[in-house]
Amino acid sequence: MTFESFNKLVSKYLSKREAPLHILIPVFFKAAHGGLHENILATARHLIISGHSATIVCPPGSFSDSLAEYGIGVVRTNYANYDDLLQSVLDLHRQRPISLVHAHPFASRKFGLVVAERLNIPFVLTIHGKYTDDLSSYESKVATVLTVSSVIRDYLLQESQISPERMVNIPNVPDQKLFSPRESSGEVEREGSSEKIRISLVSRLDQDKQFILDVFSDAVEYASSQFSGLIDWIVVGDGTQSEKFQLRLDKVRGENPVSFVGWLEGQELRDAYRSSSCVIAPGRCAIEAMACAVPVIAVGSKGYTGLVCDENWQTGVYTNFGGVGNKHSEYCPEDVQKDLYRVLASATYR
Repeated sequence: MTFESFNKLVSKYLSKREAPLHILIPVFFKAAHGGLHENILATARHLIISGHSATIVCPPGSFSDSLAEYGIGVVRTNYANYDDLLQSVLDLHRQRPISLVHAHPFASRKFGLVVAERLNIPFVLTIHGKYTDDLSSYESKVATVLTVSSVIRDYLLQESQISPERMVNIPNVPDQKLFSPRESSGEVEREGSSEKIRISLVSRLDQDKQFILDVFSDAVEYASSQFSGLIDWIVVGDGTQSEKFQLRLDKVRGENPVSFVGWLEGQELRDAYRSSSCVIAPGRCAIEAMACAVPVIAVGSKGYTGLVCDENWQTGVYTNFGGVGNKHSEYCPEDVQKDLYRVLASATYR
């Protein structure tokens, strides 16, 4: 089932309800932005567009501040004081009754369960990676578990007691009105029209993305000797490892410059994809780049998929393009070297 078909089913069901739904979405994160944030925003925006409402329970910061622009409610918390947080949500429920809790893992899942039990309403959980979040200990309280890739669904079926009919796989799908191929005129042109080839890394630069940073560093080092002076490397993203990563790349880049442009969103991100000859990216970012008709070397926080082509795209979808795997034990630098050579040596990919 695709995200679009799932949305159609949900929209058909929701349209038959006499009263709009109010969905509470608890989520906890440490990073300022990332794929999880995009997932939350897409879910909430779809509810708003469908005539319903959503309230996000999340840490304070730039993400929570931006939600109001879309008409999305916010309860700001670091999940340190459950009593005060629960009282805030109960007060909210008295003003606008909550119909359902759609939680994300760990601290936010624990809180979401408390709310769902207290209000006697359905509880839905999304799991994004290869972990159980102790699902077996509370699976009887979960109406549905959503996963972002089939391999996660298969893993949960094996490791927990939840029944298959209560699990739905909804892969990440980009906003196709935004992320689409550039037109032949009046759009940002790729750097491929100049002498240098532009290759972009799009990812958070945090410790949990270290495998992605390692693979990109391998690519930069390889190109410094094999394609010296021919590449402009662009890093789209930021995070706690930014400064350290810049120093690391400076040591191996050779005559190929590396530019850090920070975190981009919306049209700026779309234009960054479109102006690239190739994108190196995980998960949702890999899918967005492909939607823009740009060649992608997919590498996630847990695994290396490689240059997405006819031979491996199904593996990419199955693992959410590197979201599941065994990192370095299933990867060697020659993997990205071969894929990079295929991109650089053949105009077909660019």
